[in-house]
Formats: sequence, C-alpha cells, structure tokens
Amino acid sequence: MSSPTSTPSRRRNKRGRGSK
Repeated sequence: MSSPTSTPSRRRNKRGRGSK
C-alpha cells in the first residue's frame, strides 16, 4: 500500500483506497 489514492484495484472509499 504505497499510495492510498493510487489503488484502482479496490473501490475508492474514503481516500481512494476502499479499505472496507
């Protein structure tokens, strides 16, 4: 998880990382 905003893999939740 280097960049939370650079994770198109998951859905953009809060900061674009879509943790949940």
